[in-house]
Amino acid sequence: MPGLTLFRCRLAADPDVKSGPSFKLTKLRIAQKKEVKGKAGAPAKEISEFFDVTCWGKCAEGAARLVKGDVLLIEAAPKIESWVDKTTQKNMSKVGFVASTVALVMWGDAQGQGSAALNQPGQHSEAPPPPPPPIDPPPMDPPADFPPDDNLPF
Repeated sequence: MPGLTLFRCRLAADPDVKSGPSFKLTKLRIAQKKEVKGKAGAPAKEISEFFDVTCWGKCAEGAARLVKGDVLLIEAAPKIESWVDKTTQKNMSKVGFVASTVALVMWGDAQGQGSAALNQPGQHSEAPPPPPPPIDPPPMDPPADFPPDDNLPF
């Protein structure tokens, strides 16, 4: 898909899930921090930008299980939505995204803090998998057909 964007963000609100006999749709509201340079000599400040992300099909099924505060990695194509405001009759537009992949990087809580596991009502119901066992390094013994040290030319 041309024009794909990959970004890391935080889920700003619980997903809005809709489905019908022939479709599954999940809408996400995400936040992404951005550093803005100050005027001459002023320190930079951090601001948050918010975007709407639409997920369809299998992507929507997975995104429906997310909760506010989760840190995500999203691969999506930008989509410009345009409409006429009913009260002012002005042309309006905003940039949103249509996701092809949504991956959970870290579970979060309602305060936006990362958490390894949450078992509270309305939050994730299962703990993350345990880390894999450490891998033992291979033995450092030389192979049987390797010449002894005293036969090395250096």
